[in-house]
Amino acid sequence: MTLTILSGQSLTNKGKEFILDFYRQHNNLTKPFIYTKGINSFERAEIIKSLERKDTLKNWKRIDNKLQVIDSLILTTKEKQFIRSRLENQTDTSLWNEIYIPNSSVISQDTITVIFKDRKKGWNYFNSNYGRSFNSFTIPIFFRNNQLCAFYHDNSCGRLCGEGIFAIYRREKDHWERWFIIYEWVS
Repeated sequence: MTLTILSGQSLTNKGKEFILDFYRQHNNLTKPFIYTKGINSFERAEIIKSLERKDTLKNWKRIDNKLQVIDSLILTTKEKQFIRSRLENQTDTSLWNEIYIPNSSVISQDTITVIFKDRKKGWNYFNSNYGRSFNSFTIPIFFRNNQLCAFYHDNSCGRLCGEGIFAIYRREKDHWERWFIIYEWVS
């Protein structure tokens, strides 16, 4: 088993490529992409709790009116510890300085916190001054000889509008495919 470790202050080319590929696949390239550097501490804690609860990940499919497991993945204790430590280390947002996303702008977590302290005016202020939504994501965490990647992304677009997913992605020929969801929210 090989775990790819990001050095203290450097993002690997593989990580940069993953983020840019993800951006191209999941965003309307004609609209500005607004994102924060990293994720908030609440989301990080929820992701880690979900990761700790799951040893075996399963994908289900309804076949002949019965739910059946069609694929599974066992995360070792060492892999879960590795993913957790990489998530915890991402409180250092300097890694995001190495990322360039075309047609994008960065908004700090502190600014987001200040804007949304006022629940009534928060989204109105954000929409008037920044845009319709903002995104957050982690630095990709590669493991198993760089064939698997743990990654979280979310999009917030209103008080009752948004979604976030922490998942394991699998390398498929020329792109990354979401394979197992570990944590997810929708509002």
